[in-house]
Amino acid sequence: MPYVKISPPTGPLNVFYSISTPLHHDADAIIPGIPTILFIHPVYMPQQIFEAQFSDRHLRQCNLVAYDMRSHGETEGKIGDAKYLPAEDAFHFMEAIGLPACHLFGLSIGCCVALELAARHPDRVLSLTLCSPLSPVESEDVATGRMEVHEEWSNGTLLPGRLIEQVADIVEHVATIEFAIENDAIVGVKQLAFNNEMDDLTSAITESSIAQGQHHWLGTPERSREAYRCVIQWPLERKALTNEELARIKVPTAIIHCDEDYVYPIENAQALATMLEEAGVPVALFEAPGPHYGCVAGAEVVNSVLLDVVSSCYDSSIFSNVSVKAETVGDVLRTPFQERLAKFDYIPQSDPFEIHASDLSDSGLDTELRKVSA
Repeated sequence: MPYVKISPPTGPLNVFYSISTPLHHDADAIIPGIPTILFIHPVYMPQQIFEAQFSDRHLRQCNLVAYDMRSHGETEGKIGDAKYLPAEDAFHFMEAIGLPACHLFGLSIGCCVALELAARHPDRVLSLTLCSPLSPVESEDVATGRMEVHEEWSNGTLLPGRLIEQVADIVEHVATIEFAIENDAIVGVKQLAFNNEMDDLTSAITESSIAQGQHHWLGTPERSREAYRCVIQWPLERKALTNEELARIKVPTAIIHCDEDYVYPIENAQALATMLEEAGVPVALFEAPGPHYGCVAGAEVVNSVLLDVVSSCYDSSIFSNVSVKAETVGDVLRTPFQERLAKFDYIPQSDPFEIHASDLSDSGLDTELRKVSA
């Protein structure tokens, strides 16, 4: 998993990224001539949130690319006092590693980044799949919840000395670090992302993300300010795209609402679909099982929608000569994230995702994937 240095408007960044191809789980470059999907993660949890997509055999017929955004994961660089332009970060990243026009998959606030990237640089985007999009403006309840989580997290900066860093240097498992910070913050993140219903994978994703997050956001007053910029200021101050901006998007677009998302109800996804339709964007709305970060629990449906959107941009022979020969762990495809997740007790058991778009009946996706009306 390499790094690349970029200099977008917000400021310099050393971006940590991953590429998986049909041939290698941790490749240095994409394979030309097959579709490339770029994954854009939400706040709190960087690229390992996409483990269930990178381990899917059908999606691995494509090049899969993920990166850690500013102030997340292993990427080196912060938001600071500059105006944060995450879509420009993504564009400069694509340019730096030579990506062709990509299919974008955004999760939560990653949907906002994907939409803005498609509007600002329409020639660099081939399709959009938006899973659990946020509302154009955050409600008062959501804003209050985000602030409560941040305040609990920031209490760690008030501990004497550099206790958080000292603890983190001694232990690897975040369960021990939790003794040094307010547990309510961690519960709040789990509640937003997974309705606090955890399994081995979601626990490993959460704990590994928190272990990385403390490097960016905990231990000093400046890190606490950076946390505020990233998880409060950016989500609350972002601006919705205008109808004119949305009209620049001409690519197939799918919106996925997860049916156990209690923070952003289906009416939110329906409103976004209506906005896109009114702007002339070809859009369809689907419903999948799972909570807000539903790309894990709802992976079977989410992956099928994503693959169908990507496939719709090509003729039926696009994958006819693609053979997935990448490394496996048992019968599970290896991903760039499994080594990190293993440190938090995640061991892949089997390959659960057998359904994909080309397996569905000629009657269309509606019968299998609960396509819903906008």
